[in-house]
Amino acid sequence: RRSRIRRVRGRLRKHAFRRRSGGGGGGGSSSDPSFRLFATGYTYKFYEQYLHIWNDLYALVGYSLLGVFGVTLLYQCDLALAVAVCVIILAVILEVFGLMSAYGVFLNAFSVTNLAQAVGMSTELSVHFSYAFAGRPLLPGEVSGRRRRAIEALSGRLEAETHGLVTSVLAILFVLTAPLAFVHAYYFGMFLSMYVLAYLNGVVLLPVLMALF
Repeated sequence: RRSRIRRVRGRLRKHAFRRRSGGGGGGGSSSDPSFRLFATGYTYKFYEQYLHIWNDLYALVGYSLLGVFGVTLLYQCDLALAVAVCVIILAVILEVFGLMSAYGVFLNAFSVTNLAQAVGMSTELSVHFSYAFAGRPLLPGEVSGRRRRAIEALSGRLEAETHGLVTSVLAILFVLTAPLAFVHAYYFGMFLSMYVLAYLNGVVLLPVLMALF
């Protein structure tokens, strides 16, 4: 068996030598500019993502924020509300990104996908409040009534937002049964931080922004 392996290796070396020297039936030489040889495989395909991972992150989050801004502005016709919602979403993305190191999560295709999903979760827990805030009418003699409108909008949306947080957390508890630490970090850890931070920013920071500005 060992002699057979040696013979196969010897044939491969001879074939590679003939390819480099231009022999062996028209393979071309290494000095030929038309001859190209690339190493490939799953390892190379996996690590290739790190060449453009930051550009992918900026593109996914940026285009998602642009879509949220456009739709919010279209349906609510309020530039300040659209900007405030996008600021909240961007804050959640930065906070989740900052917590990635605490879970041992690196920036790769999995975490970038989760950060893009965080845009949707942050929108879910913020845009409903902004819609409720915009729907509160001004009382007679009020100039803006932003503080009162923020309080009424929060009192009407707080229960629903809390139920959304609780059900979302319950939905990912089964991930803890997975035997892989990778699944715990990249999915349970990131999703839990995503839900909690989106909830806190949506029911604490956003009402303050609406009341002040």
